[in-house]
Amino acid sequence: MIIHRCTVLLCCLFLSTASFATKPLEEVVVSGKQPGPGMWRITKGDNELWLFGSLSPLPKKMDWDSSSVEAILDDADRIIDPAGLEFDISLVRQIFLLPSLRGIKRNPDKQKLKDVLSETDYRRWQRLKQQYLPNKKSLEKQRPLFASYELLKAAMKDNDLSYNRAIWKLVKKKARKNKIERIETKIIRPLPKARKYIKQFKKESIDDQVCFNRILDRVEFDLPILVKRANAWAEGDMQRLRAIPYTDAVGPCMDIFSTTSFAEELELENIDRLMQEQWLTAVRAALDEVKVSFAVLPMFQLLEKDGVLSQLAAMGYEIRHPR
Repeated sequence: MIIHRCTVLLCCLFLSTASFATKPLEEVVVSGKQPGPGMWRITKGDNELWLFGSLSPLPKKMDWDSSSVEAILDDADRIIDPAGLEFDISLVRQIFLLPSLRGIKRNPDKQKLKDVLSETDYRRWQRLKQQYLPNKKSLEKQRPLFASYELLKAAMKDNDLSYNRAIWKLVKKKARKNKIERIETKIIRPLPKARKYIKQFKKESIDDQVCFNRILDRVEFDLPILVKRANAWAEGDMQRLRAIPYTDAVGPCMDIFSTTSFAEELELENIDRLMQEQWLTAVRAALDEVKVSFAVLPMFQLLEKDGVLSQLAAMGYEIRHPR
């Protein structure tokens, strides 16, 4: 069975979100060569784990100076991949699933956004859509979740922010070149009834109003905060980055799928806890077994007061924070 990190179904169902706004920017999005943030150093005796904090979105025109990360990767014995969820579907089965995926983003029963949104929410949607996607009429047929995600992407592009995969492109390149061992920490779920789940989802009404409004809040109000956070990351200003509040825009969208009719069958209820446990197990093994290891986590997880760093400290590891 071929395992794929992001199956067609997973890409369609599980979306990451960020934060944006229509207000005039209070500061210019940085560009050009930027150092990026420092790293956390976790040690046990002579063994060390370097933790790098990723962020999305980032300045679109930034050129990240990756020299400090490259220096660590040149000495690394092991790379711990981020935790994640993956469905076990062979490539052949994915190809045969493609026809059934057609229309998965649309509302059931040919409903349009105006049919499933409140009058207030729909007026708000129309106003923001007119600003960022005035000619995208096809979005009116999509579920609120997917329509708002397209709006989010357009707002990000319009404001010189983007999803940036430079970090993991570098990590993968170095891992191949230096033959560094990579430890996968993802949770794998079999998906023997993929076509059935797709059909169920297409017919099912999902409660995505909270997610929809959370994304529209980002589009309408929060861009200045996201720009400040992106600039602080790019400039390596950890003091400033710590001071900028983080608001979770992903949770309400991910929670949608835990309420679907097939969530229990796929064992998705405690998936966040299981992913974190699997990642921490890999970290403990690395600090026991190899001299130098490297991992990437979302920056907000590293800045959480009672997050993963607190758990590592409670396990007795020494932690050096970046300045």
